[in-house]
Amino acid sequence: MIDALISGRLVKDPQPRIGQSGKPFTTALLRVATGDEEQTLVSVIAFQEQAEKLGRLKSGDSVSVAGSAKLTEWVKGGETKHGLSVTASAILSAYDVKKRRGSTDTTTAPPQRAANGDFDDRMEF
Repeated sequence: MIDALISGRLVKDPQPRIGQSGKPFTTALLRVATGDEEQTLVSVIAFQEQAEKLGRLKSGDSVSVAGSAKLTEWVKGGETKHGLSVTASAILSAYDVKKRRGSTDTTTAPPQRAANGDFDDRMEF
């Protein structure tokens, strides 16, 4: 396995799931810049506390993921595509920054979005 620290944007809302053992986990897909205009898709799976953190995010949110990674490959339309699959051991988003800097708010719920989907720019960090 490869130890990885990856930052990107969520392609779609994370998907909470239940495993065959009955334990919850969350999957997500990140779009990560790998060059000037190149991007790679990174699939993420998270368990326990990290699954809860990931599950609170939405499509388009920026997130950093640390964990064990493995290279993946698939064929789409006759073209071979490459990617990365990460089992998250830690997840950090902008929502966590406020909490880590001594906020008195004990919840980790994301801030409210404006009607156009943007975040409230008045949010203190």
